[in-house]
Amino acid sequence: MRFYTCLYSYGDFLETFLLFDQAVSVRERAFEIAKDCFPEGEKGLEYALTQLGICQARVSQFEKAEESLKKGFQLRAKLYDKDSSAYSHGLFSLGLLHHLKGELEEAQPLMEEHLKIFYRLPRVYRIDEGYYLTYHGALQRDLGKFEEASKTLEKAMELKDKLYGKGHPDLIETYIEYEKLLRMQGNLHKADIFKGKIENLTEQTRKKANLD
Repeated sequence: MRFYTCLYSYGDFLETFLLFDQAVSVRERAFEIAKDCFPEGEKGLEYALTQLGICQARVSQFEKAEESLKKGFQLRAKLYDKDSSAYSHGLFSLGLLHHLKGELEEAQPLMEEHLKIFYRLPRVYRIDEGYYLTYHGALQRDLGKFEEASKTLEKAMELKDKLYGKGHPDLIETYIEYEKLLRMQGNLHKADIFKGKIENLTEQTRKKANLD
C-alpha cells in the first residue's frame, strides 16, 4: 500500500509539471498495484482507474482512456452517492475525455453537472476549485463562449494564486488555457505576455524540482 501511495503522489507531481508522457507509466504501475491492494467491490480502485484514464487522455490514448474512465465511473456510481465528491469527479473525468476528443456537445452537460454537485459540497472541497474551473473555462472557450471563458479562467488564476502563491507550477496549465483564449480573441499582445509567463514559470519550477 505504501508503494502505491508513493506512485500515486509521484504521478500527481509529474502531472503538475505537465509531464504526462512520464506520468502515464507511473499511473499504469500504480493501477497494477492497486488491483492487489483494493479487493473488487471495495473503495480504492476507482481512484487509480480515473487518474490513469485522465493521464491517458492527456497523451491522446483515447481508447485506453475511455476504458479506464468508464470502469472508474461505474465503480464510483456503485460505491458512492450521486451527491458526493467522488461521483462528481467521475463526471468531470468523462467530460474531460469528451473535450479532449473534440466532442464538445457531449462534454458540456457532464462538466455542468459536475460543477453543480461540486458547489453543493462542503467548503473543504473548494481546494480543487481552481483546478476544475481551468478545465471548465477551456471548454467554454472551445464552445465559443469567450466572455464566460475569460471570467472562469481569470477566477481559476485568482483562486490558484491565493491558494498556492505566485510562482507555483499549478498555475502553468491555467496560463496555457488562458493564452489560447487570448489568441482566439485576437489579443496577441496579452497572449505573448502569458506565453512568456508560461515559459519562465515552467523553466524556474522544473529547475527547482530537479526536472530540468
